Amino acid sequence: MTRNGLKTAGLALFLSALLLTSTGCGASPTTQNGNASQKEGSGQTESSNPKETTGNNSYKDGTYEGVGQGIHGEVKVSVSVAGGKISEVKVTEHHETDGVGTVAAEILPGKILEAQGTEVETVSGATVTSTAIIDGVKKALEQAK
Repeated sequence: MTRNGLKTAGLALFLSALLLTSTGCGASPTTQNGNASQKEGSGQTESSNPKETTGNNSYKDGTYEGVGQGIHGEVKVSVSVAGGKISEVKVTEHHETDGVGTVAAEILPGKILEAQGTEVETVSGATVTSTAIIDGVKKALEQAK
């Protein structure tokens, strides 16, 4: 191979490597439309699709149950309403991954209670589980209307 041929091959290899490494920089574990990667996450929250606002509504007092679909099956939630407002949110049953889905199960109920509705951010790396919890709470609150 000639000296010019080696230079050309080396330059092509370098440019290919540069192109491959630069295209991965903007990757994200979740997408804007709510589809999620099943990678493990850090437990940080991130913006998700705009959720149906349920805050500032008045609900019938009682305890209601809802179910959402997680990665490893159903995620069951219990929502208690007192004085027309959400007073407690619990994840009562799930089969999600320890350290990933369990983080969402620990964080989201408090966020939903604080927001008085389901317009909350999902937990980064646990978007599917987060969405399952939010969907379950929505279904429970539908019963309370």
